Amino acid sequence: MTDLTEREQQIVALLVQGSRNKDIARRFGTREQTVKNQLTRIFAKTGTRSRLELVLLAMKRGVAAPPMRQRVAAGEWGE
Repeated sequence: MTDLTEREQQIVALLVQGSRNKDIARRFGTREQTVKNQLTRIFAKTGTRSRLELVLLAMKRGVAAPPMRQRVAAGEWGE
């Protein structure tokens, strides 16, 4: 996943956090269709075919951590 652009890496991180295309587009000030196009390129670069497969790959490679894991690591779980 190192061949992804910085923006593509940001999109993957947002997907891991559960963001929808609409949310990602709003965050970057772009159209939802632009996000869909970027995801198509990300799928091609990573050899994945779905959002789930991409998220699992990102977590496996340690590129992005799921929100719960981040909360546990920060000591916020169960308080």
